[in-house]
Amino acid sequence: MNNWFIDFFKNFTKSPIKICGFLVVILSFALLYSCQFHIPDYYISKTVADQIAQTVAPADVEKAVEHLINKKYLILNTIFQLWGLSLAVFLFTVIFKIKDFKHITNINVLNNKLFVYLWINLIYPVWGICYTFVYMQDITKYVYNGAADSLGIPFFTTIGMIISFGIIYYPSVNLLAFLTYNTKINRWIYNLFWGAFFALWLMFTLECSGYIFTYATPLLFLIYLIWFMLIIYAIGYKKKCKNLKTNQPESNP
Repeated sequence: MNNWFIDFFKNFTKSPIKICGFLVVILSFALLYSCQFHIPDYYISKTVADQIAQTVAPADVEKAVEHLINKKYLILNTIFQLWGLSLAVFLFTVIFKIKDFKHITNINVLNNKLFVYLWINLIYPVWGICYTFVYMQDITKYVYNGAADSLGIPFFTTIGMIISFGIIYYPSVNLLAFLTYNTKINRWIYNLFWGAFFALWLMFTLECSGYIFTYATPLLFLIYLIWFMLIIYAIGYKKKCKNLKTNQPESNP
């Protein structure tokens, strides 16, 4: 019996799919038991908070309703975010068939040029839609004074930001991918840009984790996770290919 348990535990801890799936199940039960998968309002009473918001200047609303912030929301939203992150990692391990931890360093498709170019060019609009949705859901959890700006302003500002960023994103990232996979330019030049791009996506990930959870959040986490792995593989691409070349046995004359 003990040997069976030890073998089961060893096999379980060696499988990222099983570990992540277990975390998803545990967090699912926790959310089902505590809130039936329903996120409570940001305020204890949004109606009261809204009434107070109409009696003060727009700039003073946040401080005036601070005492009405729902602590249960803060706790449950954190659990939801962890659930979404666990689900994203689980989906990543399933999609890329990561059966053991060693396989993480040997995901062949992440070195495939066609996959890289398709990902770079097709995922951006999907990311933009998800990001806009999550951001708008987050700002609507607050109350505002009636004299404050319309919510249409942050919506169109966000759309404008995504379009403007896209104008820079498409040529720069496609050029970066071309330099990485098709030239012999010194690695540090394009690795520097890949590192900056990694930091940018990390900033968006941290920002997303602080927003209210939506069912688009796990998709955003999955997008960020694939981006992180793709960048790591891109940084090590030339080195890996060089090692493969140098490790080949010499042919006998």
